[in-house]
Amino acid sequence: MNSGLIDINYIKKIKDICKKISYEKIFDFYFFLFIFTTINREFSFFGIDLRYVLVILSLGLIAKKLFKKKFCITNFKKNNTYEGLLILFYLLLFCSNIMLVFNNEELIFNEFISLMILHTNNFLALITFILNKKMITMEKTIDYLKISIIILTISFIFILFNIPIPSFLTNDARMISVGADHVNLFGNHFRIAGFAEDANYAFLFFYTVFLIFFNREKSFEKFLILVFCFLGMGFSFSKTQVLMIIPSLFVYLFVFKYKIKYIERKYILFVFLFGIFLSPILLLKINFLGSLNTLSTRYNLWQNALDMFYRNCFLPSGVGGFRFYNYHNYFNWMVQTHSTYLQVLTELGIISFFLLLNIVYKAANKYRGTSFLILLNYLCFSITSETLYLQYFIFVIYILYVINTKYFVGGEYRQ
Repeated sequence: MNSGLIDINYIKKIKDICKKISYEKIFDFYFFLFIFTTINREFSFFGIDLRYVLVILSLGLIAKKLFKKKFCITNFKKNNTYEGLLILFYLLLFCSNIMLVFNNEELIFNEFISLMILHTNNFLALITFILNKKMITMEKTIDYLKISIIILTISFIFILFNIPIPSFLTNDARMISVGADHVNLFGNHFRIAGFAEDANYAFLFFYTVFLIFFNREKSFEKFLILVFCFLGMGFSFSKTQVLMIIPSLFVYLFVFKYKIKYIERKYILFVFLFGIFLSPILLLKINFLGSLNTLSTRYNLWQNALDMFYRNCFLPSGVGGFRFYNYHNYFNWMVQTHSTYLQVLTELGIISFFLLLNIVYKAANKYRGTSFLILLNYLCFSITSETLYLQYFIFVIYILYVINTKYFVGGEYRQ
């Protein structure tokens, strides 16, 4: 009788362990796939966009957690303010679409659906990571980044040596830009994007991984990854991106290399961040380096975005609102604002603009070391690029936040 009870209890324990392992493995695969598709945006498998797989997996993981009665207590007990602000930001993003009904421009349905899928994927990823933040570790993040950047490097090698990439691994996206305006670090008139889709994004991803591995312990693996990143940055090189790196390095050195009181550091960070958020408007007004083709084009787009904002009486235009406005008013040109801050201001509204500023400010005060520099670089990069629909946004704003919360205590690094 007792042995029977023992057997039943033993079987129950085995089942519980199997369920736990199964869930953890699914989450680990989801985490890997998220990092992988963040960097290799245009990698596909037999024509399947892997981001659709992410959406399906995230829905399953979220549903599994929701069936657990104690999930609310265990998952929202800590950092609920920061996480709450992020969720609120996405709720405002979705609600802003109400204004699309009142806009004069005709909605371009396919473009709108594509954007909403990307934002929904990011929102579901945020919820999935919030519910499973205990399983997010620095080791996993570094391993997944390493694999992802190697695949991106391989795609660069294929393009550089004119080796056809197998058709079942790509959707024929733009992987290289050629012309007088596309000069890489080595003087060639082309810039490679590879699976990153855009050369600017490729540079950003290589630079991010370079920063993360730069402070790792010396090893052949570290040396190899740094070489890959340097070459990748060289072939995706952009003057605009280098200009964005300079202010982030300056602030990083000023904040961490000089002894500044905590309260002073907070004021300096706020002024710097607020300046970054307003920089597109300021740069436009003074026409800073307006002779550069890349900047002059952006200035025209920024002015168009502000014109739309004034016409809408400072109300949001909804997700994709600027694209539709520009398409109908400027030669059927479907294009983004090329500035995250102007996009948030004009499409999502003033409240979302200051909410995002608050979120970034909280993150900047939490981040240390390499994470802080990655955040600053992302914010500077976002001045001239629209990044909100990228998975990289969730990586910088939340995954790095979780890692810093776990591994930094009182300003000291904890293994």
